[in-house]
Formats: sequence, structure tokens, C-alpha cells
Amino acid sequence: LTDKNDVFSFGVLLVELLTQKKPVADTFDGDSLVSHFVSLLLEGNLIDIINPQVKEEEGGEVHEVAALAALCTKLKGEEWPSTREVQMALENILSKKGPFHKGNRESSRPSKN
Repeated sequence: LTDKNDVFSFGVLLVELLTQKKPVADTFDGDSLVSHFVSLLLEGNLIDIINPQVKEEEGGEVHEVAALAALCTKLKGEEWPSTREVQMALENILSKKGPFHKGNRESSRPSKN
């Protein structure tokens, strides 16, 4: 296995997390979960497959993570980003305001009272 295989697997994991579906359990008109996910993303219909809990938290970050998942799961391995590029993309997403923003992490912790 290589870092590139890890990138593909990570992309599949992101799709699973966003959809709460197993990659082999469901088929969508003969397509895999990943293929169906990417098709909906490209059509602008991502909301049709995103898990309802994720929809509640939806901000721009969800679309950015979805785009990263699509990039990591491209058909041609030579088109996959490097692990460093994935790390940088995730850091960029986390640095923006949102529920997982560094400044909001403290406020999301349970109080000690």
C-alpha cells in the first residue's frame, strides 16, 4: 500500500461520514456510493445524499469536505492529491469559522459546573 492508496481510502471514509452509508451496502442505479456521491456533487444536488445530522450543521465546510472527498476518490490514482495536500486542505477548512473552528472548540466543551 502507498500514501496514494491511503488518500483514496480517506476519501471513501469522508463520503461515509457525510452520508452515513456504507460504500458497498447500497447501490445507486448500478453506481457505487462514491460514484453516486460525486455525481450529485457535480450536479449541485449534494443535499440529496448528505446525512440529516450533517445537514443541520451544514455550512460551507460541508461542501469543501465533499469536494475534498471527490478529489481523493478520482478514478485515476495519478489525479489524487498527496497526503500533504489533503492535510493542507483540511487545515484550511478548519481555519475558517464554523462549528469546528479553533475558537469555537472551547465553547463546545461541557462546562465543569
